Amino acid sequence: MANREKLENIYFLFQPIHLISKLTCLTILKKSSIKNNEDKISRMSVNINKICALILIIIIICASTFVYVYKYIHYNKQDIIDHVHLTHFSICISTAVTGLFISVLKVEEGVRKILHIISEFDELLKIPRYFYNKDTKTVKIGLISLVILYISMLVCDFISCNLNITCNLFVSVIDYAILIHFILIAQYITVIFLVKERFQLIKHFIVLPDIKYSTWYEKFERLGIININDTKNAKLLTEETRKFVIIESQTHKILNVNTINQINYIHKQKVHFKILRIAYETLCNVIHLINTIFGFQILLSIIALCTEVTSNFYYAIQNMSLSTHINAWDIITISFHIIWAIQYLSLLFVITAVCNSVKMKSNETNILLQRLLLIPELHPETVTEIELFIQQISNSKMKFTAWGFFTIDSKLMGSILGAITTVLVMLIQFHKIV
Repeated sequence: MANREKLENIYFLFQPIHLISKLTCLTILKKSSIKNNEDKISRMSVNINKICALILIIIIICASTFVYVYKYIHYNKQDIIDHVHLTHFSICISTAVTGLFISVLKVEEGVRKILHIISEFDELLKIPRYFYNKDTKTVKIGLISLVILYISMLVCDFISCNLNITCNLFVSVIDYAILIHFILIAQYITVIFLVKERFQLIKHFIVLPDIKYSTWYEKFERLGIININDTKNAKLLTEETRKFVIIESQTHKILNVNTINQINYIHKQKVHFKILRIAYETLCNVIHLINTIFGFQILLSIIALCTEVTSNFYYAIQNMSLSTHINAWDIITISFHIIWAIQYLSLLFVITAVCNSVKMKSNETNILLQRLLLIPELHPETVTEIELFIQQISNSKMKFTAWGFFTIDSKLMGSILGAITTVLVMLIQFHKIV
């Protein structure tokens, strides 16, 4: 029952992004159980509607793309800026449609698995309810910021078109493709944010103040293993629990109170770090699932964002160089391109920053454990458990990847900026030669 309550709290956190995701058929929440035939029929009807909506979206995008490309090729001379424009358009549309199709196939079921694992983690460490309220506020603020960013881009796009029908067609298609990428990125960042907050919890539990309990039941309740038989981690803790109870029952008969408290405290420390090791391994499994479920889509989204940044900076530079007399409309157009490029660049920065923050939390946990080993009063069994924890952190591959092509961290941002600069220089030089 407690685990179900934790799962419902996590599902509630995902409700806002789930509602927005319906605009692109990228829903991420579904009922985990089907009670009767009516529910099965209802579920089948929802799936059919979702498939039909997906097919309709793809057909509209592809048809609009074909019409726009045909008109653009037919009515424009083919110089370098036209080729850049068509390449930019093609990459953005193709990555969005591919990401949409792949996500519909695997994200919903994958997110369900991730949320169930996280709920087990929360039950293991007895996460309080107020923790979810704080996470919900943070997610809502981030989602509202993303919506404001997208709406501002829509306004700038339609203003720049100046009632041109072909341009408005381009804007409608490209902006919907960008919406798909934005929703994929929002889902990805939200899941990673949950993982980051739980790494912070592990760090917090490591440095909890020492508290004495009167009975073994209270000790294990505080450590979060009262209901451990309901989780997959039961076998790892059963032996330690049994030894702890036997020792306590025996020592009450033959030892004084001080000795009993000392033995209890030693085993409490050992079990405490074993629980944290299990929790840490659980989060490592979640990261592996995130890479499996979102890796390919986030690769496509990063490619699309890099294309948007490069092309918009290129359009701004070309407008400045081609305009002999810059008027107010030219300034507005150039400003829009620069604003769009900066917005896409900031979104890339957010992706890398969130992924890098998880890696930093893991490193901070490792450093904290190494500092604990410097405490001379630690019992040898506790020292052994901490050393195993440090070895576990060192051996775990704590990284987010874009389908294995590259690691998403702070170093990636430098590589992206370098690649964008190189491509811009090449395009400008090629334009001068032509």
